Amino acid sequence: GRIVYFYKGSSVSVGSGDVFEQYTAFDVDGTKQFEVTAGDEPVELLMLQGRKIGEPAYHHGPFLGNTREDIADAMQRFRNTEYGGWPWPTAGPVHDLSKGRFAKFVDGTVVEKK
Repeated sequence: GRIVYFYKGSSVSVGSGDVFEQYTAFDVDGTKQFEVTAGDEPVELLMLQGRKIGEPAYHHGPFLGNTREDIADAMQRFRNTEYGGWPWPTAGPVHDLSKGRFAKFVDGTVVEKK
């Protein structure tokens, strides 16, 4: 199966004539070529492809399982343990809680969330 996720731009149309808005995922036939046409501005797409595994798949956010019960169980385990929490004996390299949210880039630039 092949899925295309459209995440940046105003709209795209696919060779079949279907038009998709931003933040939409759509299936395409992985055995054939297809044409995508951008709307009024450049677009960015993410294409994912894999072989079918012959099992049902359910997802909710970052959780993936074979049944809805698998998803509910995974979410509960995450709530209870955060999948094991912090497994190291010390707090390690952490930042002061009073600092707030920020991102530090490779070039040294720091962006703080206000």
